[in-house]
Amino acid sequence: MGGRVRMMLTAAAPISPEVKNFFRLAVGCPMVEAYGQTEITGGCHITDFSDPSNGHVGGVLGTCEYRLEDVKEMQYYAYNPTRNMEQHGDSRPRGEVLVRGPQVIPAYLKNPTKTKETIDSDGWLHTGDIGMILESGALKIIDRKKNIMKIANGEYVAPEKVEIVYNTHHMIAEVFIDAKSTEEYVVGFFVPEQEALDKFAEENGFSGSVAELAQNE
Repeated sequence: MGGRVRMMLTAAAPISPEVKNFFRLAVGCPMVEAYGQTEITGGCHITDFSDPSNGHVGGVLGTCEYRLEDVKEMQYYAYNPTRNMEQHGDSRPRGEVLVRGPQVIPAYLKNPTKTKETIDSDGWLHTGDIGMILESGALKIIDRKKNIMKIANGEYVAPEKVEIVYNTHHMIAEVFIDAKSTEEYVVGFFVPEQEALDKFAEENGFSGSVAELAQNE
């Protein structure tokens, strides 16, 4: 890249420590990780240039403030270390990330309902992200609040978490998890990885199209 790169920044989604460290070494400059969203006009957290650690988004920018709020239905507590220890094995603060400051949007254009859902009367933007404060003071994003479902037996399901687990299987190309509040079960829609499916079928003495194999118990 011409030897003139002074800094790299990654945002929008978590990056694996392996990829982050590779680019640090290959390009030879700091790589910082930022966190934010459109409603915050970009970022609200960023890692320090001199911090070599991974797995977090650093401290809050001086242009805004943030706090955590309890999400009791998901067993996340901002000010109850005892409950966090019982549920998660350590006492670190956990909760929904709330952000406030001049860079936070005042409202959604011509959408008062969405504005009321997202920005409270004190000006705190509810991001929908679950954060945990590390011993260093850095923020680590660990979950999502908005993408959870409550089924008929009262259990909460995080479909994204389930999808991530299924997506690690070599025979699954795509998966979609859904549920209804009137039912006690979760439904999954799966698209098989055709090459892996064909190989499995051949090794086990099956034949036919993907549709035919999908009907074979």
